[in-house]
Amino acid sequence: MGFAQIVDSLKPIIYYCTIDSTYQPAMFAKVNSIDAKPLLVGLHTWDADYTSESGKIYYNLAKSKGWNYIFPNLRGPNNNPKSTDSEYVFKDAEDAVRQLVIFLK
Repeated sequence: MGFAQIVDSLKPIIYYCTIDSTYQPAMFAKVNSIDAKPLLVGLHTWDADYTSESGKIYYNLAKSKGWNYIFPNLRGPNNNPKSTDSEYVFKDAEDAVRQLVIFLK
């Protein structure tokens, strides 16, 4: 069972990736606040994806601080050539942050 199934304020989202015009998944939690809050970007381990239990650690930190949180897929586990430290991963992370900053304003 992925951690999102036990954390009700964490929701799956899809965001647009400019490097190859695809849509990629992520888990996202938005703080209910009228004030601007930081965004914590969690990175999964190389052998996992955005549904892995490791995201719970980041989520709990973000929740305790009152921050927004995103846990992008980053092209999934390291058995995919577009994952690990490829240009796709870096651009996907940048796109996720850029789009959420606009959304959170």
